[in-house]
Amino acid sequence: MGRFQRFVEEIAPIGLASEEIDPDAMAVLIYSGGTTGVAKGIMLSHFNFVANAHQAIAWGHLTDEQGVLAVLPFFHGFGMSVTMNGAVLAGGEIICCPALTQSKWRRPSKSTSRPSLSAYRQCLCS
Repeated sequence: MGRFQRFVEEIAPIGLASEEIDPDAMAVLIYSGGTTGVAKGIMLSHFNFVANAHQAIAWGHLTDEQGVLAVLPFFHGFGMSVTMNGAVLAGGEIICCPALTQSKWRRPSKSTSRPSLSAYRQCLCS
């Protein structure tokens, strides 16, 4: 049994009850500028979130013994649906980073477009 499942069972006696939810009902409205820079609301259903979490678990082979490094903010679509919900559904740990600013990222060299490891180190050690 995973850590999250044990947590849920521990809090069950305090009277939290599960409730029927329409899978097609809107769960969240995320605003995105997309590629145009014009803010638009994106309606995501409960089904969307559950499907994204299952996909993240399958793609990332997440288990309750692993953690996810949350670099993106949870108000970001990917940060919320994959980093947060995927880790919670798997029962794993979420390692939250403080806000990363551009000044913390070293400019990539011409041979690579990846951020430097020092940015990740700063995230884990702050």
